[in-house]
Amino acid sequence: MKGVVLAGGTGSRLDPLTRITNKHLLPVDDRPMVMHAIEALREAGVTELMVVTGGDHVKDFHGLLGDRLAYGKQERAGGIAEALGLARDFSAGDRVVVMLADNIFGGPITQTIRNFGEQREGARVLLAHVRETEHLRHLGVPRIEDGRIAEIVEKPVDPPGLFAVTGLYCYEADVFDVIAELEPSGRGELEITDVNNHYVRAGTLEFDVFEGYWGDAGESIDAYYEVIERVRRPHFTLRSPAADSAAPLRGRAWLADGDRPHERFCRSRSGRRTSRSRAKGRFAGCTTTSAGRTTSSCACRDVRAWWRSTVTPARRSPRTSATTTSRRSTCPAISRTASRR
Repeated sequence: MKGVVLAGGTGSRLDPLTRITNKHLLPVDDRPMVMHAIEALREAGVTELMVVTGGDHVKDFHGLLGDRLAYGKQERAGGIAEALGLARDFSAGDRVVVMLADNIFGGPITQTIRNFGEQREGARVLLAHVRETEHLRHLGVPRIEDGRIAEIVEKPVDPPGLFAVTGLYCYEADVFDVIAELEPSGRGELEITDVNNHYVRAGTLEFDVFEGYWGDAGESIDAYYEVIERVRRPHFTLRSPAADSAAPLRGRAWLADGDRPHERFCRSRSGRRTSRSRAKGRFAGCTTTSAGRTTSSCACRDVRAWWRSTVTPARRSPRTSATTTSRRSTCPAISRTASRR
């Protein structure tokens, strides 16, 4: 299985930031945007990679990434599918995992790659939940019936659901034959949605649902800065040991990543996992337990009171570590949880 990172386009939505550079070379946190996509694929076990970009920027990417990757040159902005078509020789008959270089995932994509490796044929896409209807009107939105994608609608006026197709696509080697038969859209481009709908009609398009943060840093300048702010939060990619496991959703759909990446997790003495907010020592819900039960609101109040009265003063105390340690009492909610067991 080989990886193709698509880093083309004119970057007009990020103007004026992109007047002198490719948008995928703009920084997101402490490294260029494209590095996040490359690292996500490598973490998922896809190490043989190709970067496809606009003709004016191939040297820039080569200067950044060196000879470890292959490079493709897209002469004009002809669409995502056209850019993918340039990787036919690179794929050499292997399956391909395609990632848009401006997509940032707050967690691993490993399970989707693993699921595709076990898939006999066809294609696989990764979906993400989007709350804002206005945002969905600028994305590809799947219509899901009986646990299967029945159609993907590109930029719908009336979105058929609350999921969007992210910029991660997995394809069988025949995808290049599909691209060769596409007709340009009204924008004069070869659309990746048309590729995905080909597999929908064939009944071979599967999907996963990503439960962590997903952002499109190339959507607008506001979105770009929001992604940067998210990535810079502490523990952005922290996940539990179970994050790489999958659990059934509906039909052939699976949850790709069960934890919220922006939260921290602690374990009580009873072994149950509790969700804890990272900000200012406030507890955010305390709702996750191993038996599927939730702690009561009074237990959450006890936790907050315990935090304010013991842990927070201890953090601020200029005393010795021995004195600080002695001030830390047992959390009442944790004590009650342990006593129930």
